[in-house]
Amino acid sequence: FKNLPMFSKIRNVAGINNSESKKATDLFMKISYVLENNGGKGAVFATGTPISNSMGELFVMQKYLQLDRLREMGLEHFDEWASTFGEIVNSFEIAPDGSGFRTKARFAQFFNIPELMTLFKEIADIQTSKMLDLPVPKLKGGDYKTVVAPKSEELAEYVNKLAERSEIIRNGCDPREDNMLLVTNDGRKAALDLRMIDSSMPDLPNSKINMAVENIYRIWLENKEDKLTQLVFCDLSTPKNDGSFNVYDDIKNKLIARGVPADEIEYIHNAKTNPQKLKLFEDMRNGTKRILVGSTSKMGAGMNVQDKLIALHHLDCPWRPSDIEQREGRILRQGNQNDEVEIYRYVTEGSFDAYSYQLIQTKATFINQIMSNSSGGGRTAEDLDRDTLTYAEVKALASGNPLILEKFKVENELKQLYLSKSRYDKSHIELEAKYNTELPRELKYKKQYLSGLEEDIKNVKDLSADNFVITIRDKIYDSRKDASTKFYESFSLLKPREETKLGEISGFDIVGTKDELWYKPVIYIKGAGKYKVEINNTDEIGNILKLENMLKSFDNKIGTVKDQIAYTEKQLIDCKEELDKPFTQQERIRELQKEKARIDSELDLDKQENTRSVEKTNEDEMER
Repeated sequence: FKNLPMFSKIRNVAGINNSESKKATDLFMKISYVLENNGGKGAVFATGTPISNSMGELFVMQKYLQLDRLREMGLEHFDEWASTFGEIVNSFEIAPDGSGFRTKARFAQFFNIPELMTLFKEIADIQTSKMLDLPVPKLKGGDYKTVVAPKSEELAEYVNKLAERSEIIRNGCDPREDNMLLVTNDGRKAALDLRMIDSSMPDLPNSKINMAVENIYRIWLENKEDKLTQLVFCDLSTPKNDGSFNVYDDIKNKLIARGVPADEIEYIHNAKTNPQKLKLFEDMRNGTKRILVGSTSKMGAGMNVQDKLIALHHLDCPWRPSDIEQREGRILRQGNQNDEVEIYRYVTEGSFDAYSYQLIQTKATFINQIMSNSSGGGRTAEDLDRDTLTYAEVKALASGNPLILEKFKVENELKQLYLSKSRYDKSHIELEAKYNTELPRELKYKKQYLSGLEEDIKNVKDLSADNFVITIRDKIYDSRKDASTKFYESFSLLKPREETKLGEISGFDIVGTKDELWYKPVIYIKGAGKYKVEINNTDEIGNILKLENMLKSFDNKIGTVKDQIAYTEKQLIDCKEELDKPFTQQERIRELQKEKARIDSELDLDKQENTRSVEKTNEDEMER
């Protein structure tokens, strides 16, 4: 449903979905009809992943539910929306003819983030799991269980071959023959099991598949009496029924060999119809089936089998944070009978696994910051729709260099410090504006207002009982009822952006104008100062009483304005104190930047083909 047609002049730009589906078009037409015939109401979307991989998906959500608002703002078409909230960023890739590099345009840089999210929140009630704090199971031990399979000689040799392929690609080759996407996919397969690359490869006893089998069997055995269940996610090696090696059959055969009944293990792929799926889900909920193996696409959203789930196993890492959320949402869910559960992430040392999890964590951080508006007040962000590793990353992995882990730690700390610095800078800009402009202007206005009040209060006359008198359009009235009728009639003389005198009361002028938006009368009492009186657009006698009450309120207003002046003066002092405070982490940022430069140099990351524009921008800002 996210493949909604976007009529755009922008073509061949990564990060922009140019595909379309009939389902999406059909839904859009139905939603438009419902909204048009119900005053903009009548349609509700519920999703845990409005943004699954790219910020461009946000426009699709807005087009479905907020099209009229986009029209009002001139953002109905994607190109207009994109020019307001996004920017095309160029990075480098191998030219198709293999002659060298060419620039690749990516819709990757987003700005005006606060305004974008304010607009989106007109139709979206965003509740993160952190905000909701629902009664879902806790992770046993408070964290994921990362199982690291040792790097084998065979894997090291294969990763070196991938590095050689990357070198050839980098130096120029026909991308139809080889490219970084193919290298990345082969690397991910090898990280899962080398037999996916070559079925003649040995079944290594300490592979992550075998380590997963041991954990799955142990958990099955420990919870045999309670019939607790497990989910195993694997996207890369689904059963083909063609005799070729696949991880699904390998796991099942090994579990059966250890004593797990074959009828307690099931593949989601075997449930091909809705009735079959419903029966399978019921069997998982009651513990008849205890181990379910499947892919994210088939066993992510819409599968409710949480009742007895005690463990979930990630055999591979998907590219999208939403896929991780959908996987783990099967077990971290209301209705699970277990107070604590375990989630296992299997990683092969020296493989693409580490980078895969690092990339998905970075993507998730970006999306969470946008959706929760917690990016430290930042106005820009980099979209992260990468689905390949870079040449430099492959080479670093092939080297087995421990600096890779150190690089991650340094970069993560830098990101946090950049956010802190962004918050500090944003706060300073706001404070400087308040200290130099806003507060002095406010103080000047309030002092002038107080001076006018003190002058005007001396001239207020007693209008009680028989002392009441008011002039409306040069005619004097001593009856509030008669005066209210004439006062109402005088409203017809008012015009927008033009002040008209309507009369006098207690020596003060009564003036008015017309509100440009609502075309309603706006009335003031005017002396040395000018005081707005909230009146009704009727001939009620209450309007005259409101004029009198405004005059009577001058005493109280003086006290209030004096308090406001004192408060504004204190704000000036507080602002100055905050402005004098330095950013305490500046030296740490410089240290980490030097450390990062050293690590990048040792890892040969100075020759990356993919630019990191946001990081560079942040570093430049730190230097300034």
